[in-house]
Amino acid sequence: MIIASSMVFLGLMLLGLVSDMRTQRIPKWITVPGVVLGLTAGALAGWAGLGAAFAGAFLGMLVGTVLFALGALGGGDVKLLAVVGAFLGPTGLGYALLAGGAVGGVLGLWIAVRRGVILPTLLNTRDLGMNLLTLGRRGDRMTLDSAAAIRVPYGVAIALGGLIARFVVMPGLLT
Repeated sequence: MIIASSMVFLGLMLLGLVSDMRTQRIPKWITVPGVVLGLTAGALAGWAGLGAAFAGAFLGMLVGTVLFALGALGGGDVKLLAVVGAFLGPTGLGYALLAGGAVGGVLGLWIAVRRGVILPTLLNTRDLGMNLLTLGRRGDRMTLDSAAAIRVPYGVAIALGGLIARFVVMPGLLT
């Protein structure tokens, strides 16, 4: 059962990744069944599994919603985080967020270098960091709608972070 669940998770992450790369959208026909399948896989593991799946999906939605409200993620990214949480539970979601953040940073730098805007991007990042550290008193707050913002297909980072968490950090689940 665990191998089947892992293969379903792999397929969902690949669908989300490809969709975000091609259209910059992650459709509901991927994420809604993904959450349901993750909760179902958790339920098949017993009450503890179902509880972990619900907690992971809830935390994924919570973290994603906060980032969406800050203008850092799109709506499809939020729902994809819920899928990751439903399949991996809260601990796995934490690993996926860390790995996804690293992947997203590298992806953002690659896009900035490719477009020839690495210096402005680094300066904008400094300003955003200053804005966060001073609680909005200094620096500029960039969002996806900001003119100088680099749009990163963050669903790619979320999907790869989820796959890294599942198959690299937590491979013992396959046994």
